[in-house]
Amino acid sequence: MTLQSNSKPKTMNMITIGNADWKEKFVEMLWLYGEPSLTHLDECVTFKDKHLPSKIYKFINLDNMSRVIKSIEDNKIYLNSPSNFNDPYDSMCKLSIARLLIVIRRQAKLHKAIKERLNFNYCKNTSQDISLKLKTFKKEQRENLDNEKDRILNRFKDILLISCFTEDYQSVLMWAHYAKNHTGICIEYDISGLNELHILRRGLHPVIYNNKMIDITSLIFRQLNNQPINLLLILKSTIYKSINWSYEKEWRLLIKKSSNNYIIAPKPTKIFLGSKIDGNNELILRKHCDRLLIDVSKMRHSEHEHKMIHY
Repeated sequence: MTLQSNSKPKTMNMITIGNADWKEKFVEMLWLYGEPSLTHLDECVTFKDKHLPSKIYKFINLDNMSRVIKSIEDNKIYLNSPSNFNDPYDSMCKLSIARLLIVIRRQAKLHKAIKERLNFNYCKNTSQDISLKLKTFKKEQRENLDNEKDRILNRFKDILLISCFTEDYQSVLMWAHYAKNHTGICIEYDISGLNELHILRRGLHPVIYNNKMIDITSLIFRQLNNQPINLLLILKSTIYKSINWSYEKEWRLLIKKSSNNYIIAPKPTKIFLGSKIDGNNELILRKHCDRLLIDVSKMRHSEHEHKMIHY
């Protein structure tokens, strides 16, 4: 899902934002009144755009070498469901069954009060109808929510597709985790010259590292009452991750799930080869990059600090 709006940019008073980190300010701007807000969407995107890094990097393993080569040639970036990521908490939300049941019980009491206060003969059929449906609804929802909580949360995770990037191509951990123990590659994209509306700028969002999970109970309230669901709340769940992952310095490209699981991107500006890359894979990649006029550098381990450098 990229942030889209047909409205003209609006001005908001930045004094109300406070002195939080710019990423938190960005989120506060989206949820200006405690709810996801499209009113200031264009201004939020412009604010975020000012803080985008000039270059982003994507680590890739070479298990499917032919696909990697094809994606580089076709300038494609593939996206995936967070359900397939290595973090079981990725895009995971909190759902309070207890809060849902409280609302259901309150609805039951409200309908009972209406039944007692209105003319019984006039609304006899209607009130009996409501009471019966509510009783059935209450029982069914309790059973369904208890039994299907995980299914609801997993379906929620699959609404968006994600592609992950980082600001740091020299991270030893990133090379180990995402380039298959330094045998893969890292692709550099220069996004500094892209138009603000380009999907790789507008759809790119910073990850905020925080151990609190996003509560989607209010979303389920809306669904139960047939109210529209604001997809910005789903976005919020995807850009919050545990502080244990803060070393990744991650940025995420987010799009709504569709038939395509890729975007067309600008040509890579450079490809970094892992320090332990297979010799044959290195030859193949260098050959293709020479033909495509893409710079290639090979990583090696610094002798002075725990950091990857290249030559």
